[in-house]
Amino acid sequence: MKATKDLRKNISQLTSSLKEKDKVVLDLELFEKMIIRLEFLSARCQSCKGLLEEAQPHFRELVADSGKMDRAMRKRHENLRERMLKHLRKGHGLYRVGHFMGIYVPLGIAAGVTLGLMNNKFIYYSVAGAAVGYLIGLLVENYIMKKRSRI
Repeated sequence: MKATKDLRKNISQLTSSLKEKDKVVLDLELFEKMIIRLEFLSARCQSCKGLLEEAQPHFRELVADSGKMDRAMRKRHENLRERMLKHLRKGHGLYRVGHFMGIYVPLGIAAGVTLGLMNNKFIYYSVAGAAVGYLIGLLVENYIMKKRSRI
């Protein structure tokens, strides 16, 4: 698709012209990965096609402004990113790197703190809970990676 080529060209142009801090704020690497996935899935999914069409003028405007964003533009950018992530996660079962680590590590810590408070060994159980949460998150992440369900 010519439109997605233009979109990827705009993102690469932003990547080459911005400072490292601005690239991280804009999360351009994630957008590039999501656009590749959306392009592949757009043949079968109208929502993917709609998200791609919505991203084109947004990135054209970003390139025209040299990556400078005001408050409204930043809100639109974050909103677009979250809607793309949500659609890929719920509609296609694709997850961001570290998604499950962010879920299971805090759950493990919470379980460890609870056990630690019950047994008067707060530090030992909270560290053990973090380790167990990390292990579970790592196992799920590896499973997702093998299934090729990562963004």
